[in-house]
Amino acid sequence: DHAEKCGDSLSGIAEHKAGIIKEGVPVFVYADGEPLDIVKRTAAEKKAQVYLGGQDFSAASCGITDSMRVLTYSQSGAEETYRLRLLGSYQIDNASLAIAAAKYLGITKDAIAKGLEKVVWPCRLEVLSQSPTILLDGAHNLAGVTALRASLDELFPGKSILFLLGILQDKDVKGMAEVLVRPCDEVVITWPLSERAASPETVAQYVSASYVETVECIEDGIERVFARADEDTVICIAGSFYLVGRAREVLVDRQ
Repeated sequence: DHAEKCGDSLSGIAEHKAGIIKEGVPVFVYADGEPLDIVKRTAAEKKAQVYLGGQDFSAASCGITDSMRVLTYSQSGAEETYRLRLLGSYQIDNASLAIAAAKYLGITKDAIAKGLEKVVWPCRLEVLSQSPTILLDGAHNLAGVTALRASLDELFPGKSILFLLGILQDKDVKGMAEVLVRPCDEVVITWPLSERAASPETVAQYVSASYVETVECIEDGIERVFARADEDTVICIAGSFYLVGRAREVLVDRQ
């Protein structure tokens, strides 16, 4: 995303992101390969210490309890346990970065723990309700839906998902649909609220699922997924923030 601003390669993006590094200010990063080399080089020029995720600190998931992810955070041979409200599997590394930076700043473990338990990120694997389970995730590119699919497989192993899906036409529509949707899933496809939206029919041709339906608007899509759901269904609304944001408004009003 935003290749016109950040560069159209990993090295170009790393150069752009490394521009935030300040003279003498420590850098906390999860990276490898050429992007890490670029960060390290820039940090050396700025005389900034680099703390590398997976080496100087790390976190591992211990599972999900009471709708929270339990983490074991490791640093300098010591381990601490935290509970994270953000359920995405990709949030494990993100949380470890936040913990490491907070500890460097002298923030107490108790304060860090309270922050992680309270943090809410709308439309990032957000659990909006249960019975049925409704998840909102703004995954809007191939990397995003790959991470979403991995999280769904972890949280609901072997279970079919009922998707409300909408994708922008300037994304990798085929790749996103093929990665996100499994043959056992059900999919209702609609238009995101954007002039760049791919038509539901365009998205549908790349979807292989047990049930596929196209509808003209987000409100109709919500009605259709509810009509097909029971209390044990997992509903996931994804593919574009232009879809997920509006769906969230509708569902919050409905609640």
